[in-house]
Amino acid sequence: MGRFVQLCGRTMALTAAVLLIIPSSVLAEEIQQTAGQRARRVLRTCPPPSQPFCPPQIVPLDVPPAENHVPIIPVPVPEETLPSAPSSDDGASKPETPPSTTPTPQPDNSQTQLPPMDLQNQFNDQPNFIQPQMNNALANVGDTGFSGSRAPNMIGDFFGTSYVPFSPSINGPSSFPSVLEHSIYGNLAAAPGANVGRLKMAENASPIPTDRFFVNYSYFNDVNILKGLSINRVTVGFESTIFNENMSVEVRTPFAQTAASTTYFNDTETFYRTDASQTGNMSIWFKALLAQSCTMSVAAGIGATLPTADSYFVIDERTDTLALMVKNKTVHFLPYVATVYTPTDRSFFQMMTQFDIDSQGNPIYFDDGGGLGQIGRFNDNNFVFFDAQVGYWVYKNNCCNAAITGIAPIVEFHHNRTLNTGDAIPALGLNAPGKSNVSNLIVGLTARLGGNSSMTMGYATPVGGDRQFDGEFRLTFNWVPGYTSSATR
Repeated sequence: MGRFVQLCGRTMALTAAVLLIIPSSVLAEEIQQTAGQRARRVLRTCPPPSQPFCPPQIVPLDVPPAENHVPIIPVPVPEETLPSAPSSDDGASKPETPPSTTPTPQPDNSQTQLPPMDLQNQFNDQPNFIQPQMNNALANVGDTGFSGSRAPNMIGDFFGTSYVPFSPSINGPSSFPSVLEHSIYGNLAAAPGANVGRLKMAENASPIPTDRFFVNYSYFNDVNILKGLSINRVTVGFESTIFNENMSVEVRTPFAQTAASTTYFNDTETFYRTDASQTGNMSIWFKALLAQSCTMSVAAGIGATLPTADSYFVIDERTDTLALMVKNKTVHFLPYVATVYTPTDRSFFQMMTQFDIDSQGNPIYFDDGGGLGQIGRFNDNNFVFFDAQVGYWVYKNNCCNAAITGIAPIVEFHHNRTLNTGDAIPALGLNAPGKSNVSNLIVGLTARLGGNSSMTMGYATPVGGDRQFDGEFRLTFNWVPGYTSSATR
């Protein structure tokens, strides 16, 4: 009976041990799987700063497999397995059986052998074409080793009006010429949208294709319209990558609190609103990344300005009829080429060259007493823009929960030059608006923020030649959807 009880006790103990071991292993596995999650929620660790990284270079297809270049060294045979020499004490000599040997593979010397590092280094100086793994939004908040990933967007400087004023000498009420002279300070053919200004590539933009949403704010002081007017402009837009993130499409729409697009006059005075809310000409851009290495990127693209702004009207208040109208019909083409150079993980340099070409001009209608009729189609000035930026990341913080992960002061120089004089309008007695050369210097500061965003501010001032304004303050904000910073990877 005692043995039976003892046997039953051992059986129950063994069964309990088995039942305990299985849940314990499962529980241990669950603890191992979830412990890291709980730890990450409570203690957010900060990894060391990431180092510049370049992906493996592409090896030409004609290089033979690596195993053909590695010599195979014969394995030494242990002495115990070797046959012993016959001794004199042995009786009759026995025939020796030669040991079986396996042929040793010989290296293939038909092609030149290169060490593995030489095979890699021979292509290190060549640029990599199309690196899609870095293109997605790294131009703003990235920290990888590709060129462009550490360079912020350019700030920008442009408003868009020509500098040379005109003095009309057309027949009509004495107040009519002053309307034209004071309301548009430059080319009358560019009047639609001139109260909001035109946009160019180097305004809160990077040559690198990017996924982002952005908002730009500009305050222009003493702009060359209405004898000097302060203008507030806001530009909203988005950019989305296509074709494996090697190209992108960008859309921008400007709005401004500025002079109204309609001017009234009578026998004694002219009047117009200076605080009207106006929509400017929308622009669409196509970017393409052409070549890229660890320190340099080259990109190009083309944009188009669409006629979404209001047409320009001059109304005779006495008869409530149109005396002059400039219809907004033309499309401007905006080709550009740009480069980004990042010699270190902190310093960066960008340069862009862009053209602004009026494709067909705007039609102008004038009432000379016989009714409103078209007097011709006239072109705006064509422009070329040279833009350069240099900066340095003075502060970097890769901590996961950092509110600010980077700060960089920026200096930019922008030169905006007309390529032609624009069109004269003989029916109105208007000469060609002439050429202008506008140079602006910008000092700014950019900050990378937590939450996949960045913010930049800057101040622009004319530094010689003609001027479009006395000063400009800019503030830009970018948000990159779905991007994970290097601190969390």
